[in-house]
Formats: sequence, C-alpha cells, structure tokens
Amino acid sequence: MLKSRKEEEAPELRRDIIEEYHNFASRVYAGIAREGLSLDKISNKYEVQPLALTSYTGVGNLVPTIKPSVLETQVDVVKVMGQIEKAYTRGVI
Repeated sequence: MLKSRKEEEAPELRRDIIEEYHNFASRVYAGIAREGLSLDKISNKYEVQPLALTSYTGVGNLVPTIKPSVLETQVDVVKVMGQIEKAYTRGVI
C-alpha cells in the first residue's frame, strides 16, 4: 500500500521542465512580473523627497551650499574628441 501511494504522489511533485520552457505563459518567462510583484511598482514607497526640493525658494537656499568644485567639469573635450575620431577612422564604432 505504501508503494502504491508513493507512485501516485511522485508525478505531482515533479516539474515538467520541458513543458515550462515550451509554454510562454509559464512562470519561467518573467515570473515576477506576471505575478504582479515588481520593485518598480513599489519604488515610490522608498522614495524620499526632501522638503527643500519641494519649492523654488528651498532650491534657491540649497544652491549656495554647493561647492564650486562640484559644478566644474573634469573632462578634457579635446582628448575625448581625439579618441572618438580615432575610433571612427579605425572602424571600431
């Protein structure tokens, strides 16, 4: 009796991997999105909006606190353009 019970339960517990990959509606293909669970849907829960950024005057008060070195670029345009031209002539891009 125990042996017959094992034979009956075994097919239900086994996965049919071929069927899962054959069926495009299965959970294998985008399972999290199909179940409705996605980090993008609940991302607004973790979003933080500082009070200073909610108004124009708040942003105006933050501008003087930014270091001038943060606003300066560190990219040498001539060097970058030279690399781009070299890539075009070599056919890399």
